[in-house]
Amino acid sequence: MTVTDYPTFVAGQSLTADELNLLANHAFDRDRLVGRLIGFGVNGGLAGRLTANTLTISPGLAVDQSGEPLLMPKAWSRTFPTSGAPGDLSSVNYPFIEPRANAYSVVLVAAERDPELIECAEDDCSGHAQHKVRTVKVELVAGRLTNPWYAFADDELLDAEPLSITPAGAVTGNLAPLKAAITAAIGRLDPPLTGPNLTHLANLSITASEAPAVKAYKVGWINNVLFATIGALRCQMLADLPAIRDADPPGVVLGAMERTSSGWVFHCDWRHAWEPPTGLSAALLGGSCANVCGPSRAFLKDALNYFEPPPPPPPTPPSGGGGSFPDLTWCPGGPKKCTIEVVPKIPPKKIKDIVWAEVDPLTDPGNIDPVPWDIRVILGFDPANFVRELGRKVFDTPQTNVLGDGYLDATTLVGLEAGFATDVAAFHMQQHGGVGTVMTMPVSQVMEQHGAERALSFSPSDTLLLGTNAQGGVVDVAIVPAITTLQGASAISGKAEQAVIAAHQGLKLAEEAVGKVSGLDTKWQGTFNGLDTRMNTLQAEFSGFKGNLSGFAVLENRVMQLEQQTVKAEALGERVAKLEGKALAQVGDKGLKNYTVDVGNTLAEFAQTATTALKTIDEPRNKNLPKYIEEVERKQGELELAVRAGDPNQVADVTVELLDSMRTMVGASGVDAGAKRKLDAQFRAMKELLG
Repeated sequence: MTVTDYPTFVAGQSLTADELNLLANHAFDRDRLVGRLIGFGVNGGLAGRLTANTLTISPGLAVDQSGEPLLMPKAWSRTFPTSGAPGDLSSVNYPFIEPRANAYSVVLVAAERDPELIECAEDDCSGHAQHKVRTVKVELVAGRLTNPWYAFADDELLDAEPLSITPAGAVTGNLAPLKAAITAAIGRLDPPLTGPNLTHLANLSITASEAPAVKAYKVGWINNVLFATIGALRCQMLADLPAIRDADPPGVVLGAMERTSSGWVFHCDWRHAWEPPTGLSAALLGGSCANVCGPSRAFLKDALNYFEPPPPPPPTPPSGGGGSFPDLTWCPGGPKKCTIEVVPKIPPKKIKDIVWAEVDPLTDPGNIDPVPWDIRVILGFDPANFVRELGRKVFDTPQTNVLGDGYLDATTLVGLEAGFATDVAAFHMQQHGGVGTVMTMPVSQVMEQHGAERALSFSPSDTLLLGTNAQGGVVDVAIVPAITTLQGASAISGKAEQAVIAAHQGLKLAEEAVGKVSGLDTKWQGTFNGLDTRMNTLQAEFSGFKGNLSGFAVLENRVMQLEQQTVKAEALGERVAKLEGKALAQVGDKGLKNYTVDVGNTLAEFAQTATTALKTIDEPRNKNLPKYIEEVERKQGELELAVRAGDPNQVADVTVELLDSMRTMVGASGVDAGAKRKLDAQFRAMKELLG
């Protein structure tokens, strides 16, 4: 009987045992067909642990070549002799095991337990059906696995050693063998990859004299090419798996014991690793029926073709004063340069161990492992994410882009003057939802910052660290990933909240002083609103904590800045209080001819106090604010000369010019729109009064 045949019955028939057993056989065949649709090999659990000479196989699930589901509900243990071969080796010849001296495979096979009579209420139950139990058994077979269809765990590319870079900027690893291994692996793709630019790979060199950012780019690039090549080869092997796997008799190898000069060793990789059906792999890998591995092959080609390290920094870094404002490439996770997020700075783990690692079955509370790692990662497969995940596991680097705000290319910043690079980076970070936290420091201090990781691209929510040379140019780039900030936030939030409270107290004192001077509230309120906004922003960062602070060291810097702003606010209040009694608001109550000199002196003092206050703004929203302050100071000097000369007409003309300059300056300081409109109305009234 085949899986497509089954019996049917009508009333009144007399049924034989064979006819009734056809139903059970049909159900068994259908189960095996479903098993073939799912895949083959060790599905979960069934991992071995060797303690002294005792091997323990954990409970788990498997599917054999015929599609038979194999459930082992309890652990299996066996102690191997201290000398000689095991005494109870199976005599069955399995087609997938080849002879090998001192090697013994552990094979899981389907079995049936001896039949028992089904219990009945009669004295003699011999006329009733027998009870059979489908189960499994473990056999020990001389030899080791010879022909797994999916043997990627043994691929030679997994033995390649990625490069890494130390905090001091020294590259570790052997570049030449790595290039050779990648080139050979790319040559094994079938069909050959069309249009890859292997020249970049062949000509790649890294010298000790290069800037840290340049070396970091090259290290990150070749490692990404390595991981992308692994992804393409792995996809190719999955796509080539046969739909029907035949073996007589069937069985699933769980691993093999081998006697060595130092004792017994268990080889978990000498087993039937899980092999999903080709159709399932194609669906999860995102390819088409004509090109199952299209996405991973295209990603590898892009990684090879797109090679653009930052240029060596010039002796004198270009300033942003007369140059154009550069754009930083943004990509939401991007297939090209933005795949180089974090550059490794620690010795890597072995790729083979990482790729084939599984959850320890003996500590898994459910006793059944989840799906092996190599299958989990293809769910919702994205080649770029596969490369990132593999790199993160190999180098133990933190997760990037945790807030899903994408990546910005940092290579454009290398060589720029540090202040200009800060403005460029902060602008683009804010454009894509970040606060724009950027710090500059000597290159020797970059990797000393808490949580710092070298990077050639960064998320808007990260903290960006720019390392500078003696000329003030950017030669190194690093980030404190948002996830690092989130993990360390709780330990320092209390201190920051205390600083916010202290700053608000200083702000309140300053606002009370401002209220004593009629007519100046609008001007000062704009300055205080700017400070208040910055403190509210800091509070919001701790409330929602989107990861824009950089851990303890960076937060300490932010708290110090905030405390400095508090001191400035208190000093500002003292300066405002000294203007009490100047009666600037009474200008419209008299004729100009009676007090021209008083008006001039008052406005000059007002201008001096205003410019002094605005100079305390550390981070003006408008980069031209310093220029506007200089213009007001120049007009203030002209007004003082006119007052000394005693010419009312000259005083009036210069006063009008001073008011225009002050209106521009105060507007650029960041006051809100309502305050700006009130200020404009006051200035227009005074200009009309002065002619």
